[in-house]
Amino acid sequence: MPNLNFIPNNISDEQKTKAKQGELIFIPSNPPYHTPVETNPPNHSNPPPKTTTITKTTLATHQTTESKQQHQQQPAPAPQTCAPTTNIFSNIFKIDTTQDIKVIQEFSKTGYARTASTFTSYFKSRYQKLSAIFKREHVFDKPICSIYNLVQNQPLTIIGIVYDIRKLPNSYRITVEDLTGKISIVVPANNINAFEKSKKIFADMVLAFTGVLGGRNVFFCDDIILPDIPLQNSYKQRTEKPDVSFVFISDLHIGSKNFLKKSFQHFVDWVCGYYGGTLGVDASKITVIFVGGDLVSGINIYKEQQNDLHIQDLKKQYDEVARYFSKIPKTIKIIIIPGNHDAQRLPTPQPAIMKSFATSLYDLKNVIMTSSPCLVSVFGVNVLLDHGVSTSVLAEINSDFKSMLVSEPQKIGKYLLQARHLYPIYGEARGVLSPELEDFLVIDKIPDIFAFGHVHSCGYMNYRGVHIINPGCFEGMTDYEERIGLTPNPGWAYVYDLATDSVKALCFLDDDEKDLANGINLRAAKEKKLIEETTNKGNINNIVADLKIIGGAHTKDLLKIATKCACDEDNEEQNITNNLKHTCDEDNEEQNITNNLKHTCDEDNEEQNNLKHTCDEDNEEQNITKSIITTTKKTKNNEEKANGK
Repeated sequence: MPNLNFIPNNISDEQKTKAKQGELIFIPSNPPYHTPVETNPPNHSNPPPKTTTITKTTLATHQTTESKQQHQQQPAPAPQTCAPTTNIFSNIFKIDTTQDIKVIQEFSKTGYARTASTFTSYFKSRYQKLSAIFKREHVFDKPICSIYNLVQNQPLTIIGIVYDIRKLPNSYRITVEDLTGKISIVVPANNINAFEKSKKIFADMVLAFTGVLGGRNVFFCDDIILPDIPLQNSYKQRTEKPDVSFVFISDLHIGSKNFLKKSFQHFVDWVCGYYGGTLGVDASKITVIFVGGDLVSGINIYKEQQNDLHIQDLKKQYDEVARYFSKIPKTIKIIIIPGNHDAQRLPTPQPAIMKSFATSLYDLKNVIMTSSPCLVSVFGVNVLLDHGVSTSVLAEINSDFKSMLVSEPQKIGKYLLQARHLYPIYGEARGVLSPELEDFLVIDKIPDIFAFGHVHSCGYMNYRGVHIINPGCFEGMTDYEERIGLTPNPGWAYVYDLATDSVKALCFLDDDEKDLANGINLRAAKEKKLIEETTNKGNINNIVADLKIIGGAHTKDLLKIATKCACDEDNEEQNITNNLKHTCDEDNEEQNITNNLKHTCDEDNEEQNNLKHTCDEDNEEQNITKSIITTTKKTKNNEEKANGK
């Protein structure tokens, strides 16, 4: 790892003081370089930004030909140092960024009580702001009319806030209201254009409807118009175009076991100038880094999150963030907003991250902590920065937005610009929108750059002159992303060049973290756990179907293991069956022997009984014989006595 704190001894005390404060950067003559992996860039809508990936070749030649020529013309620097005049950040030192960075709009919690009147004030503010945008920026063929003043059979335009929307077999029935009343609007299926637009309409959006009022107070719609943004020409209108760059990153999730620390270290090294101009982007032109929230993984954000954390203490997570950002030169401003994982309330809009947890970040002089959303002006370029929580809410309730979330998040950003609102849904937002006295989420002032994060997938497009950027993340695939089928794009950063009004994507993904980034380790662990659990439960017959559902990279090998487990288990069951059968046979044999012995005993007893019976008969016969003899003797004696007389 490069020594970002390197300060040579052979410099003046004044230079040493500036170096410690980060105003001067001294680079060792032979700093070690990392070798991040070459990665395919994410899909982008036309026109795509120029994409550069860090490779081993570019790192081996870390100085461009142009920079070498410049060094040849200048005197050689002292050993292991770069003189301030030849420092790669010499251009930045000439720019006073503090005079050119202004936070135009931000939200701060006021602490007032939320009551019924708060909701009324909130929705009135939303309607009035968006209605004013329609009247200011749109020209309608049909005159605008309030609901109360509608006239039958006359083509008119209604500007209303959606109260309810229902899909019927052959139409959409949309109930809208303004400050004068409420009306039901019918969008028939044969009006293909308006019918398709109805599929992406949600409650509480402010829209314009053109059509005719029919009977029974029903308005038949011809077209549905979103507030949208006009074509921007702000770049061509600028008289001064300084040669500076802005960098966009988001969703670091420091503290998570899936945080890609090596990849993020590559990013920090690049910002500090260790890769020179080999990436096609001169790091010395960087003046601002925008961080789109979720700096840390947080605590208790979801159930059993502690199992996914490397750092269990929230304050220590922010200390780790500060440790990385402290290495960045103090001449580069870092503008930070909160996300749903940060130390701040969940409902949008979010004030700046709480100082009690992120003291170490607030102590950095080049860090600007602000709210989500916020509008920042940098050298006249208006940057709208939001964490982008509404993108996942839209994806959950609409299948079209779900497919965008997975592969083209920039298209959801385009829809938010068309709706001129960062969170167009209120009724279905499940408590993540805070009712304020004023709706701070209306996009009133059109930005030059709209950047958001949250979805962990990269995306870029230019819509009507506005650069829409989602820079991805620095966290590997999570269990939640794997369940919903979202493949993250970790390790990316986007760079906007003000001089050319162009955007370039850079990848800092490290070789060693490729499996972690793509979720291969996660899938392998889940597959192994599934096999163990299934095998232990004896449900091996269901494992093939479950593995196909997981769809892991090692499914084929694991299926072999599962089959082997199944065969082993079948053999074991067969052996147990055979043993039981053999035991039963032995038991039956023993039972037969017992029965035979019993039968033999019975026969012996029978014979004994027969012998006894025979003996009894013999005794009986003997007794009879004795009785006969006795009787005969008595008879003979009686006869002799009779003859003697």
